[in-house]
Amino acid sequence: MVKNRKQIEGRVSRPVADTPEQARIDCRLQSNDYTPGVFRKYFTSPYQQYAQHVGRPFTVVKRQPDAEGLDEGTTADDMYLIRFEGDALEITAWGHEVCQLIRANCS
Repeated sequence: MVKNRKQIEGRVSRPVADTPEQARIDCRLQSNDYTPGVFRKYFTSPYQQYAQHVGRPFTVVKRQPDAEGLDEGTTADDMYLIRFEGDALEITAWGHEVCQLIRANCS
């Protein structure tokens, strides 16, 4: 079980298991508040194009600040190249898809 910070902005956060099921639940959370560099074990994404990968274990290959296909004015400082276990598929993912969420800030 991965434990979050005990207190964030005066609120207490309960420990949350890092499981495929929790990754599916996290897809519905509205939050881009996460801890950069603290990675979850299972992929989550609110984007339909990656729905088939939600709950899959992955490895972070590297930060991907030079990701292609971003809208003009968008920075990729929080993007990562990840590799899924099993088929070794690699995709570029946002920080909120691969980093631990700060749950006290989720709605």
